[in-house]
Amino acid sequence: MKPLMNKAKVKILYFIQLPPPHHGVSMMNSQIYHSEEINNEIDKLLLEIRFSQKLSELRRLSIKKIKGFIDLNRNLHKILEKEHPDYLYFSFMPVGKGFWRDLLFIRTIKKFDTHIIYHLHNRGIGKRSSNLIWKKLYRYVFSNSLTIHLSQGLMEKEIFPLKIPNLRSLVVPNGVPAYDINGIKEQPSSITLLFCSNIFPQKGIYDLLKIMSEVSKQRKDICLRIVGEFMRRRFEERLLKLIDQRGLKDFVTVEGPKYGKDKESEYLNADVFIFPSYFSEECFPLVILEAMSFQLPIVSSNIGAIPEIIENGKEGVLVNPRDINGFVEAVIHLAEHKTERQKIGIASRKKFQGNYTIQHLEKNIKMAFTR
Repeated sequence: MKPLMNKAKVKILYFIQLPPPHHGVSMMNSQIYHSEEINNEIDKLLLEIRFSQKLSELRRLSIKKIKGFIDLNRNLHKILEKEHPDYLYFSFMPVGKGFWRDLLFIRTIKKFDTHIIYHLHNRGIGKRSSNLIWKKLYRYVFSNSLTIHLSQGLMEKEIFPLKIPNLRSLVVPNGVPAYDINGIKEQPSSITLLFCSNIFPQKGIYDLLKIMSEVSKQRKDICLRIVGEFMRRRFEERLLKLIDQRGLKDFVTVEGPKYGKDKESEYLNADVFIFPSYFSEECFPLVILEAMSFQLPIVSSNIGAIPEIIENGKEGVLVNPRDINGFVEAVIHLAEHKTERQKIGIASRKKFQGNYTIQHLEKNIKMAFTR
């Protein structure tokens, strides 16, 4: 595969999802596509992948989506035939129903002399590739490509064992803006836990209530704020019902989705960020990076690439997924040790500044484009 930018301007077709809806992949795609630093030497084209306008429409098959896929695949063929881009940048979905959709797109792309740049945001390849058919499919997909992964550990665990022919690879961690934290104030009368994410059960939202039920038995000054958009209405209805049934109305507040200054305010007024996800595709959560940028200690499940971001005991506390007692102990410990909590928060911010800013992301993606 030839290096990018080996002539005045190379032509790159961005074949990507952009917000809305807002989720990690679409937000990273937007940051990369709109970055002047990355694209100032590139003749960029855009073919947007949009099957959903709302979070609630994700992972749901419909006649409208099938028609949209047919039209999009036809447009992909046309633009490749007409524009002859040197490279195609694609945030490929390696698991789930999205894999089969994207596999058909890849069949179209591989008909043309266009080099593919995959940017992986999910995990799960390793588990599936133990099956010979899946392994052959992955080898077909990733052959003769540049594959960017968020995690060195997952690259070594999931991609390298496939022994893909003519594969070039690069690890590029996610990055988010660095926020002004001058407004951070330690709350003297209570400890505020913050959970922020798109919301569905595997993100650990019902485990959060189990955690708070136990925490509230030991301390009455710890509260939880849940911020984010529910993927399904029934998830919200069940959560609110459980809050009422468990007698947690005085300890748990459900805020819904927040953006911009409103979201920043949530981070500024929090003391600890909690993330008990057990989602099988969880990889490199942007919300953890955002919390680190606001100098928050992290209490999180030790899944995906999270142990690469957070060193246990240094920038936060890592707990096995679904370990309610482990989360309770971590929360109580940080609540009772203010100096340690502040020290961990400072280490969290420092690691963010050294590794996970937008500037780091832009530098690393540009490096991928110039290798």
